[in-house]
Amino acid sequence: MRITTFSGAESAHCEDRGSRFMQVPIHIELPNGQSIDHTFKLANPHFAPVFQQMIMKKGKLSREAAAGLVHWSSSHFSHNFRTEFSCSFRSAQALVRLHLAALYLISTETRVSELADWLGYSDPKKFGEAFKRCFAMSPRKYRQTHRDLREPLGALQKTFASGNSGTDV
Repeated sequence: MRITTFSGAESAHCEDRGSRFMQVPIHIELPNGQSIDHTFKLANPHFAPVFQQMIMKKGKLSREAAAGLVHWSSSHFSHNFRTEFSCSFRSAQALVRLHLAALYLISTETRVSELADWLGYSDPKKFGEAFKRCFAMSPRKYRQTHRDLREPLGALQKTFASGNSGTDV
């Protein structure tokens, strides 16, 4: 799977909240030849480069690297991130990884164990447990249930566009 973000992120008006948000376009090329274009919306445009990199790196981005993207110290970044999204940076990384997994599950026939390895989980069982905590069903059940849907990134976008994730993974 290849993920590309575009530097042409732009600010737009968010009608449902009456506030500004940043539109971050991404392009995902799947191994099965399909591709998905999606616009990720963030309530605070300052964090757009952080989420772009988190998506491109499958959630594997150090806090120090993320802080460097917004030109803040690591502690200042952590404080502002938690204030903005009501979750830790680490929890947000886990959510990004799990939502990418959901997208991959409904878009390919790749085995769950291979997907867990691709996302950096050392044990497929731990991946399955984390996935079940996030989506209330196993990865296999999710694949069967959502085969025709392509909205896991949409759900992730709603989580962070609201400015309050309210979820720790």
